[in-house]
Amino acid sequence: MRVLLLGANGRLGGEIALALATRGHRIQALGKADSPRALEVLRAQGKPYVFVDVSLPEGTLHWVKAFRGLEPETRALCKGMLMGTTGFDAEGLKALDTLDDCLPWCLVSNFSAGVHLFEELLGAKTRDGRSVADLARNLGFDLALWESHHTRKLDAPSGTAKTLALAGGIPEERISATRVGHVVGEHIVFASAEGEELRVQHIAHTRALFARGAVLMAERMSVAMLAPRRHSKAEILNLPQP
Repeated sequence: MRVLLLGANGRLGGEIALALATRGHRIQALGKADSPRALEVLRAQGKPYVFVDVSLPEGTLHWVKAFRGLEPETRALCKGMLMGTTGFDAEGLKALDTLDDCLPWCLVSNFSAGVHLFEELLGAKTRDGRSVADLARNLGFDLALWESHHTRKLDAPSGTAKTLALAGGIPEERISATRVGHVVGEHIVFASAEGEELRVQHIAHTRALFARGAVLMAERMSVAMLAPRRHSKAEILNLPQP
């Protein structure tokens, strides 16, 4: 698999580059200095590739704009764009939507398989057809979410926290965030009622797990014939393994 990796000079980008190399994939690492020659870099790709982006919103949007400026035959070489960047505002998200007629793309708040399972648990249907989160509320439980990350993380609450809150129908004002030390990532959903409390928790112990998840998704995108539109994380994970 050939991969354009945007944000390769970041901590997660470095982990993804290592995971890709370990699996024998070819990588073109891209950093901030490559932004001025975005069109040149994209046009230089002569074979199919997957675009993996773990940069910052401004970097992502710069490359999205450049990609939209490509000729259709050059766009067709990109098997998909997998984005792990978070912190987009409403205008940025609207700009991403313009990719729908250009290529298959997927915006992921967290590449962890465990976080995906967490999401599914919150939205899972009970025997009466309600979600687990809705059943909890009906039984009198009050739901809230807490997350913690390292001090260098810029956005708060995290994209993962927002995704989990959406899955559980938890309003954003019920999310609290802590930035401390070198925490890789921790998320807890509290369901509290009089006399009892449930906690569903996910702890990331190493960034390597996010890198493995990103490579897994990129590999599946690279061999699939995906329509040019936004695809969910679940759609990509449900694709056959190459």
